[in-house]
Amino acid sequence: MRYTRSVNRESQASRWNWLVAASVAGVLAWLATLNHTDPDTWWHLKTGEIIWKTQTIPSVDDYSYVIRGREWITFEWLAQLLYYGVHSAGGPMLLSAFNSLIVVVSFLALLPLSGIAAAPVFIYGALTSRWAFHTRPHVFDGLILAAFLRLIDKSGERPSRSLWIWLPALTALWANLHGGAAVVGPGVVGLRALSELITQRDAAAQRRAWRWLLLSFACGAAIMVNPHGWKLFPHLLGQISFPARHLISEWNPPAADLHIMAFFAIGAAAVVARLRKDSFLSLVVAVFGAAALS
Repeated sequence: MRYTRSVNRESQASRWNWLVAASVAGVLAWLATLNHTDPDTWWHLKTGEIIWKTQTIPSVDDYSYVIRGREWITFEWLAQLLYYGVHSAGGPMLLSAFNSLIVVVSFLALLPLSGIAAAPVFIYGALTSRWAFHTRPHVFDGLILAAFLRLIDKSGERPSRSLWIWLPALTALWANLHGGAAVVGPGVVGLRALSELITQRDAAAQRRAWRWLLLSFACGAAIMVNPHGWKLFPHLLGQISFPARHLISEWNPPAADLHIMAFFAIGAAAVVARLRKDSFLSLVVAVFGAAALS
């Protein structure tokens, strides 16, 4: 009788988890379709068309009137090619569905790390960041970041053998989808090394930290597996130090309205509450939160 009751409770809990996950997915899909395109979407599609038809990756700027003919680091070439392929197969509707799927999977992949009880926070986060769900290569950042966090969490205290293959491979993929954004991957692995030294300071923890740090360097080297090689790094520095970067909306910190501040307050509370229990994810939330506000 007790066994039957236990099975029934587990079955009910499983159905509840699926229901909550489906609800989160529905809200995310709806939000993602609200802002499925912006002006940049069209030149990404055009670049993808050029890559497909010429079978080459552009290396010279042929769009601009003032700087036409200058070297062009096509750091989003793979995302542009994917977008063009999807758009050619099914038009704007399929492209919007494809982009929405990326957003939904990115959020749902992170949900198990926090538990199903965090679903309202996920929906709140999606509401505050819905402006970023455009059909542009940056949506792949969330997907690959989620894969990084899930794989690192699954690996345990030290990097597994498979992690030495998967994380550098994902970093190389990231570098071809969205260029310099791939530096986030080695940075996250570096935070995993730091978390080992925060929780324990013995010799075993130091050895584990060194393993994670070496894996971080391997991921950093994988960034150069792209058509432009090492040139991706100075291109990223040029973007960061661009004098008029304040004119680019996605490079600016979020507006200090009530909803945004409430979301960051929830994040800060989560970091304080889970720092000892899960120092790695707490560090990730703290660093990303600070970067977003800077």
